[in-house]
Amino acid sequence: MIFMNIVFRGAHIFWILLSIFSSSLCFSLENPAKTMERHLKEGDQFYKEKNYNRAIESYSLALQYTGELKPEAYFKMGLIHYDLGKWDRAITYFDPSYELSQKFAQQAQYFKGLCYYAKRYKSLSKESFLLAKKINTFPVLTQTTESFLKRLDSIKEKKWSLITSLGYGYDSNLTIETTSGIVSDPLVSDEVSQSNSLLLQPSYQVPSGKFSLFTADYRFYTAINWNRGQRGYDLYQQQLSFTLKSPFCWGSRDFQTTSKFLADFSFSGQKEDNSDWVMIGQHYDPSFTLSYAPSALWEWEFGFPFFFKTHFQSQPTWTFKKFPDNLDGRKDIEQIYTLSLLKLLNSYGVSFSTTYVKNDSTVARYDYKRTLLSLALARTF
Repeated sequence: MIFMNIVFRGAHIFWILLSIFSSSLCFSLENPAKTMERHLKEGDQFYKEKNYNRAIESYSLALQYTGELKPEAYFKMGLIHYDLGKWDRAITYFDPSYELSQKFAQQAQYFKGLCYYAKRYKSLSKESFLLAKKINTFPVLTQTTESFLKRLDSIKEKKWSLITSLGYGYDSNLTIETTSGIVSDPLVSDEVSQSNSLLLQPSYQVPSGKFSLFTADYRFYTAINWNRGQRGYDLYQQQLSFTLKSPFCWGSRDFQTTSKFLADFSFSGQKEDNSDWVMIGQHYDPSFTLSYAPSALWEWEFGFPFFFKTHFQSQPTWTFKKFPDNLDGRKDIEQIYTLSLLKLLNSYGVSFSTTYVKNDSTVARYDYKRTLLSLALARTF
C-alpha cells in the first residue's frame, strides 16, 4: 500500500513537471510576429496609463524581433521620448521608422521636425517638415505641417546673441577668488566681501551635424569690491572659448561630451601702492570632458506674476584635483552645491544664485568653506 502511494505521488509530480515544461515550450515557440504584437499592445496600454518606463521596456522587447510591425515599434519609441522632451533620442527612433515603412514615414518626419524645432535648429526642422509635406499620407497632418513651415519662414535663425548683466555679490571667503584655479596655493583666510559686477558676453552659436552644437563665446567680466582695503581682489577678466557639445545615448542613459578650448586672461585689482592693473594669470585650457551630473530642474510656465517663466535649478558637483607643482603632494576634493533661480520677462531676466563650496585637502591649511550669493539683472539682445 505504501509502495502504491509513492508510485502515485511520483506519477502526479511527473505530470505536473511535464505540463510546466510543455507550457514553457509552447510559449518559447510562439510566433515571433505574435510576440512582437503582444509587446506592442502591452506598450500601448502602458503608454495610455503614462507609465513611460514600462512602455519603453515593452517597445524595446518588440524591437528585438523582425517583422512588419518593427517600424511601428520604432515610431512609438520615438513618440515616448518626444513626450519626455528627449529630442535627440527621439530622432534616433524616428529615422529608422521613416526608412522602414511608408505607413509611418510622414508622421516620423513630422515629429522629427518638431524635435528640431524644439532644439531651435531651423534649417533641419524645415527639412523634416518639407519631407513630411511631400509624403502627404495624411492630409490633416500635411495642413499642420504647412502651418509650421509658415511659422519657420517668419522666424529668423538667431546665431548671434549678447548678454549684459549688472550684479551684486557676497563672498564669505574672498581670498579664494574665482581665478584661484590658476594658482595652486591660494591663501585661505575667511574674509567677507561685497561687490558689484558687470558682464558683457557676445556669443555665436550654430548647429553642427544632426545633434551637436558649436559655440564661440567672448566674456568680459569685472567685479569691484566695496571695501577699498580689498581692492587688491578686484577682478578684470577676459575669456575666449570654443565649445562643441555632442549628446549621445548609452543604454537608457543620456550623456553629453564637451570639447572645449578656453583662453583666460585675468588681472587683479588695484594695489595700495600701485593704481595699475596687474596680470595674475594667463590660462589656456584645451579640454575634453564626459559629464553625467545629477541635477534637478523645475520650470513653471503658468501662474502670474511670480511663476511666469521661472526656472529653478539645483546641481551638486564633486571634483578631484591634483597639484603636481606642490611640494607637499597636495590633493583636493572639492564639493560644490548650487541653487539658482531665474525669472524671465521677454528679453529681461533676474537671477539669484547661492553656492556652498567645501574643499577637503591632504594639506590641512588648504581646507576651506565658502558661501557665495549673487543677484543680477540681465538683458539679452
